[in-house]
Amino acid sequence: SLTQVIELGSKRARQVDVAVLDTRMAGRELERARLDTAARTFTVFVAGLLAQERVVLAERTCALGRDSLKAVRRQLEAGGGSAIEVARAEAALAEAEAVVARRIRENRAARVALAALWGDSEPAIDRLTGSLAPLPTPVSFATLRTRLATTPDLTRWTDAVARTEAGVALEEARRVPDLTVRVGARRFVSAETHALVAEVALPLPFFDRNSDAIAEARARVGKMRAEQRAAELGAAATLRADYEEMTAAYEEARTLEAEVLPRTRVALRETRRGYGEGRLRYLEVLEAERTITELEQRWLETLARYHTTAVELERLTGGPTLVVTGEER
Repeated sequence: SLTQVIELGSKRARQVDVAVLDTRMAGRELERARLDTAARTFTVFVAGLLAQERVVLAERTCALGRDSLKAVRRQLEAGGGSAIEVARAEAALAEAEAVVARRIRENRAARVALAALWGDSEPAIDRLTGSLAPLPTPVSFATLRTRLATTPDLTRWTDAVARTEAGVALEEARRVPDLTVRVGARRFVSAETHALVAEVALPLPFFDRNSDAIAEARARVGKMRAEQRAAELGAAATLRADYEEMTAAYEEARTLEAEVLPRTRVALRETRRGYGEGRLRYLEVLEAERTITELEQRWLETLARYHTTAVELERLTGGPTLVVTGEER
């Protein structure tokens, strides 16, 4: 015999709807994975640029230490300095050289971490191409807020709600029993004859109306909608916090670059000149050198924080966060 089940109650159409939404949700997850990979790569790249710039800064600080040591020794030879100042200058130079060695190791580790993202444990790159400065202008918050609703992180929740609603429709369709048709041959031994047998079966759903499965599917819809709302609120809050962090880093970096660092460099030159003329002590030179080093270190870290936060916003909104041309502010 041959048996065929004929699905009633639009079950086939409801199953197709569920399958289409499952496929769409899988596509959203793929897009999210791509965005995660891109954001992670760019973040590690920024860390590599920061480590590279720190090496340059440490070497520049070390050069300042050598110049200061030469100046202190000249002062001592001329009878205007002291052995204590020479010892301090030597200690400062030794510390600067140790920082250079540490920064070089950190730079190597940063390049290894970047190369590991594409499966290379021994990177063949000696230097990263790029710069943390100058800073591109951030786009407006309104632009990012508009873009947020179309990101895979939030659209996947729309698909998830639709998927659970399609699940409710499927469970409701399953309340209608399926029709079973059977056709076969039968042999009657006593009469030595054959007959064609046709059978139609339809279960009577007196005690099974699929009520529990329908209730569960409807509860799942409510749960999914609540999670969607929570995800929307969380994304909006994260967007606001990250944008404030990015703009704060932008303003701080611009202030350091345009106002603080130039004045500090002038103060360092004047301090070194005053020491050479015998008007200032070496401690004041040492303090000025430490100040300029700390401010330049802070400036580099602020630049890196700006770019890192910008890529977090780009990951969150699914589009560019920075405008290099300055057309949008």
